[in-house]
Amino acid sequence: MGIKRLHEQFNRISKNIAYQRIEKREVKDIIHNHFSFWSEPDHVNRQAFLEVLNRIAPAPAVIIETGTSAWGTDSTRIWDSYIRRFGGSFHSVDIRKEASADLFGQLSKRTNLHVADSVDFLERNLDLNADVYFLDSWDLDLNDPIPSAEHGMREFHAIKGNLKRGVILFIDDTPSFDFLKTMTLPSAAQEFVDKYGSPPGKGAFVKAYVDEKIEHKVLHHNYSWVIQIL
Repeated sequence: MGIKRLHEQFNRISKNIAYQRIEKREVKDIIHNHFSFWSEPDHVNRQAFLEVLNRIAPAPAVIIETGTSAWGTDSTRIWDSYIRRFGGSFHSVDIRKEASADLFGQLSKRTNLHVADSVDFLERNLDLNADVYFLDSWDLDLNDPIPSAEHGMREFHAIKGNLKRGVILFIDDTPSFDFLKTMTLPSAAQEFVDKYGSPPGKGAFVKAYVDEKIEHKVLHHNYSWVIQIL
């Protein structure tokens, strides 16, 4: 590890120590403090995380995340904060070792970070029976949206048998048509809309399948898509 990377890691650990000293008794505290401390107060996914945590609190929960996040939303820290306060267990998987390396020493003992292909991991760990699945492992590229949507569908098929009543499925980068109105779409994204009749996104193909075949309730849909199985 180079000197610059060591310095960055030291700063992250020091910041985390200060963050953990902040009392977070309720979901609103977790969300407020996280988006003030690690992200942006007006982040596009703030409401989605608030909705999910309010649904599962105050019960212990098993949470699985694909796409370990030590940057951007820093979602891995949000889930870790929840189980620190309310109990349960949290597993996050990413094919890149850098994500878990950057979070080393900053998460609770209830959190487990895995370096692996997300689909393989989900298929090998069906016994975890998650209460929340957060799928966020392949960034949406509006200039080439198919790979992200296909990968999201592979992850979905890996967990489909575990989507029992009450389970929450949360897929990032799955914008609604209303959200798209705020954007100018590149040609590849517009071609996706024209061909499939839905916005491009990680969960685009999953949403089409679920809307047709699985009874569910939409909890949130803006830039991300959040449902609960009925």
